[in-house]
Order: sequence, then C-alpha cells, then structure tokens
Amino acid sequence: MKTIILCDPENGSRRIAALTLLDRLVVAAHRGGGEGIVIVCDGETPALTRSQALGIETSIVVQPPPLSEKTLLIETACLVQARDVGRLIEAGEGRLAAADQRDLPVGVVTDYKGPVGREQKRMVAEGVAGPVIDADSARQAERALWASLGSSTDGMVDTWFNRPLGRVLSKTLIHTPVSPNQVSVFAILV
Repeated sequence: MKTIILCDPENGSRRIAALTLLDRLVVAAHRGGGEGIVIVCDGETPALTRSQALGIETSIVVQPPPLSEKTLLIETACLVQARDVGRLIEAGEGRLAAADQRDLPVGVVTDYKGPVGREQKRMVAEGVAGPVIDADSARQAERALWASLGSSTDGMVDTWFNRPLGRVLSKTLIHTPVSPNQVSVFAILV
C-alpha cells in the first residue's frame, strides 16, 4: 500500500533509542508492508540513518501528493511498530489507537480531510504505540520500547540476568560506533 508520512521537522527529529522518530516510522512502515514511501516535509528532513542503511527507498516532497487510492497516512506525532502497521495495511482500512485507547495519527485514508482516519474503525495497537509530541512523551516511548524487549520463551536466566544486562549494555553502546556484530564477536570470544 502506498505510504505517506507527514513530517513535522521538529518532532520528526526527536531521538528515540538513537534513531529519529521519522527514521523509526519509515522503517516500521516499510517492514509493515508500506510501499512507495513519500515523506512530506516542509523544512529540513530529519536524519534517515537506519532507513538508508537498510536500503529503504523514500521520496521527499514539500507538498502532499494527491490521493487516488487507499493510502497509509502517518504523522510524526506518534511511535508505532511494524506489526501494527502491517495489521492496518492487511485490513485495508481503519486507524490505529494506543493500548490506552488514545487515537494515533496513523490510518488508511482516501483523502486528507481532518485528522487521520477520525471517522474510521479503530484498531488497537498490539505493540508499543503512543503519541510522541514533546521530549517527555519521547522519553516515555523510549522506555516502553526498552521494556518491550523480551520473549515469551525467556527462561529464568534470560529474565533475571541476560535481559537486564543486555538492556544496560545496549543503552550504553547504542550511542557509540560499536556495531551489533562487534558485540556478538566479543561475546563469542568471552
């Protein structure tokens, strides 16, 4: 499904776990099945480091293109994950809401009238999803992302040792040039 991301440069530049919010949304849209990703940004476009590293093609325009078909529309005032974007695309309709029932500016639309999908069927996010409109909400979103790391198959050692240690190391190393592959090689050597 065609995807348009309406980017507010200030909000899209907010960093959540070392990536800009815009970069996270592009990756989520792509992994969720969004195609032909168009970023509408009237100003300096925030960094797309991860998107570029993954080879995700985007086009950046100043004015929104006309809509001629159902389109996934996302505003950079929220954080969503790929699986929830994928659910919207699969349904072909609807808008996303956070677990606490707050509407998010993510939905399948056919025009630009009003807030994203306001009159459409609501789909509650299953992953981490919430509004990101200021520094405080960005910190809350980042905490939720870190807290979501885990698996239903984690045993006692994973729950009480590996995950907590991994989070501390990840939070420290995410702001350094150390790559995940380098961490893996170091772990193998240890």
